[in-house]
Amino acid sequence: MKRLNKSIICILLAASSSSAFAGEYTQTGYITEVKANEQGDVCDIMISSTPTSAGFQGGQWSCNSIVSQNMFKVAKLAKIMGYKGSITLEGNGATYKPVYSIDIIL
Repeated sequence: MKRLNKSIICILLAASSSSAFAGEYTQTGYITEVKANEQGDVCDIMISSTPTSAGFQGGQWSCNSIVSQNMFKVAKLAKIMGYKGSITLEGNGATYKPVYSIDIIL
């Protein structure tokens, strides 16, 4: 009976852990890298737990509109000033996930 309970718990944990990678979620951390690719109109960021460590989560979005260029400016400001950010991403399994919003946490 105890072995069955452990198996059920393991199955439930495995099933619930995969849901964190699907759909929209918010990641808080420091933006350690901000880049704009002029040829493809793509902006990239890298998010880290500290301002100086290597990034653990990448994000990108199309920066060919005024709204997306403003997101790029917010990301640059957060990086330069060392502010923590709250970044909304789409958990699609890619290395650089689609970014929906960037907010500065003061």
